[in-house]
Amino acid sequence: MEIHRAAHHGQMDYDLDNMEAKHGKTLPCHDDRFDSGVDSLKEDMISTEFDGLTVSEAVSVDYEPWRSEVNEDGDTFLHLAIIHEATDCVLQTISLSYNHPFLNAQNHQRQTALHLAVITEQPQLVDKLLMAGADPLLADDRGNTPLHIA
Repeated sequence: MEIHRAAHHGQMDYDLDNMEAKHGKTLPCHDDRFDSGVDSLKEDMISTEFDGLTVSEAVSVDYEPWRSEVNEDGDTFLHLAIIHEATDCVLQTISLSYNHPFLNAQNHQRQTALHLAVITEQPQLVDKLLMAGADPLLADDRGNTPLHIA
C-alpha cells in the first residue's frame, strides 16, 4: 500500500490499488455508481404525468399604465390630481388602487399621496387614502410622516 501526503491539509491519502480486502469486506471500487432512482421510474408514467401539466399564462389583472407614469418631479397621476384638487379623479384613482402599492408611491421629495392630501388640506382624501391602504408611516425626505405635517 502506498501512502501519499496530501498537499493542502497534511492528511494521509491511501492508494488502494495494491491493497487486499479484509475478511467479509469489500474494497470501494472507483466504478461504483450511485443509483439516483430515475432509472427505476417507468418512462410511460413520467410522460403521462408531464402531459397532464400545464402552465397558465401570467395575467396581470391590475396593470394600469397610468400607475407607472411619473413626471419630472416623480409625481404620479394621483399626486397631480391631489395637487390640482381634482377630487373626482382622486376618488376614482383610489377606488381602482385599493390596497395597491401605487397608493404609497413617493415622488422625488419622497412625498406620498397621503403627504400631499395633508399639505393641501383635503381631509376627505386623507380619510379615503387611509381606508384604501395608504401607509401613514412613510416619511418624506425631511423625515416627516403625514402625521408630522398635519
